[in-house]
Amino acid sequence: MLRGGILLKLDPKTPSVFFFFGSVIVGILMGAIGSLMASMFRYGIDYIYSQQTVMILGFPFLVSYIAVLSMTALIVAYLRKLASGIPFQGIADSIYYAHTATDKTKIKLGFLSTLAAFVSASGGASVGQYGPLVHFGTIIGVSLKRFFNFGLGLDVFIGAGVAAAISSGFGAPIAGLIFAHEVVLRHYSHKSIMAIATASCVSYAFSSMVWKTPQVFDFPILEFDLFEVVLLSFVSGPIYAFSAIFYMQVLLQFAKLSQKISINYIRIIVGIVVLAFIGSFIPEVMGLGTNTVFDIFSGNFALSSLIIIWLFKIIATAVSLNFGFFGGIFSPAILVGASTGAIFSSVLYQLGVTDQMEQIFVICGISAVAGSV
Repeated sequence: MLRGGILLKLDPKTPSVFFFFGSVIVGILMGAIGSLMASMFRYGIDYIYSQQTVMILGFPFLVSYIAVLSMTALIVAYLRKLASGIPFQGIADSIYYAHTATDKTKIKLGFLSTLAAFVSASGGASVGQYGPLVHFGTIIGVSLKRFFNFGLGLDVFIGAGVAAAISSGFGAPIAGLIFAHEVVLRHYSHKSIMAIATASCVSYAFSSMVWKTPQVFDFPILEFDLFEVVLLSFVSGPIYAFSAIFYMQVLLQFAKLSQKISINYIRIIVGIVVLAFIGSFIPEVMGLGTNTVFDIFSGNFALSSLIIIWLFKIIATAVSLNFGFFGGIFSPAILVGASTGAIFSSVLYQLGVTDQMEQIFVICGISAVAGSV
């Protein structure tokens, strides 16, 4: 029996129509709740980050960044203490929970992890939001199952929560459906697809119609020579691969480097100082970097600036994740990919190989690098 919850369990011999309606109900609930939580997460980060940006503009950049990042690091450190020193959780834990026979999910740790990522991103650290959103969807799904059991497996609830989070976060219901099956569940099943598809569609509907959440990237329709783009895409593929590998290797090397500093508060101070210096001179690489992606897409940066943004976004992310802050790696990968594509396009243009096709290769770079990560 379920403690403190409502047990609505369907017998395995129950007609499929009841299983169908149970899946739909779970999908609707997960879609509505997931959309609300994801929208609040995104709006909260945008609002707090915009407010602290205004505050920074009123003071010397270095001093302001040190003050804001110090406050952020203190809050994250306190959340680590509440978690009893257990590492925060992310997508890997969501995948693990979805493949366990029994419910081993740590709800409290999941909420603390989400809050730590929220605080880090809001405070200007170079971290992502989508990994924490995915795990937050997992926690919501597990929490719902503990109160309403419709005879569906834990993996279905987790998949529905993940799909709702991705659908609302990206404004892409098909992406939510595919991501939940391909990345988290690692298989397609007729028993799970109804709940997950419903959650993804309901979440998107609520985000776009109720919460009026805008598209993360609303790119215009582009006209181009398909043959030329395909040919150059084959050439650029290894470049995107190098960018993705370099990004991931830097993250791993900085993780090893941080372990050499045994005193925790020294490690945090190093992270704050390094990020403050980077933010003072290259503010475009701080935070989620969404506005910087828009600027790159609009062609607002010269080649030298693009190279600087690419390199220091990777460094800032590695420092943020390993020296006192917490978050995802996907959002930074979007900016890394966008800058890689823009660099490739700028080089081709200066060599006279092709006309300016920066927007197309920015999209290619985002797809290739983010997909690899």
